[in-house]
Amino acid sequence: MRIYPMGLGVVLAVASYYVRGIPPAEAKKQSPISYWALVWGSVVMAATGALLWFDNYFIQHLPKGALDVALVVHYWEAWLATLAILIWHLYAAVFDPRVYPMNPSWLTGRMPENIYGLEHAGHLDQARKETAEIVRRETEGLSTGDGTGPGLGE
Repeated sequence: MRIYPMGLGVVLAVASYYVRGIPPAEAKKQSPISYWALVWGSVVMAATGALLWFDNYFIQHLPKGALDVALVVHYWEAWLATLAILIWHLYAAVFDPRVYPMNPSWLTGRMPENIYGLEHAGHLDQARKETAEIVRRETEGLSTGDGTGPGLGE
């Protein structure tokens, strides 16, 4: 799995969803609207933030009312983004009936197999194969007695 910078990853995820009809692997059941909300919110925040950051320049080229509107839009877009993230995250991590009362991975660093199967259905078989291969390699190293097993001979 490739890791991209956040902006490029979002663009690639949206493009793969709409162009090829393949939903992003980690998207679960989120609608494409949430991706477009992220893209649109980023554009709005960047544009209004630039207007407010360089207000001395833009006040010479735009009426003061435009900067006032940019301030209001920037403020409410920030509130909207914050509330959306909190609500979506609280639902996905706490109130979703599949993980209620909580997903223990935030405490243990490991996700139970039943929750992993629901959240990453396409990856479950691959994860089982990789785990079996790791266990096989480690047990072979221990059973040969050659001292090359985990933690031995180092």
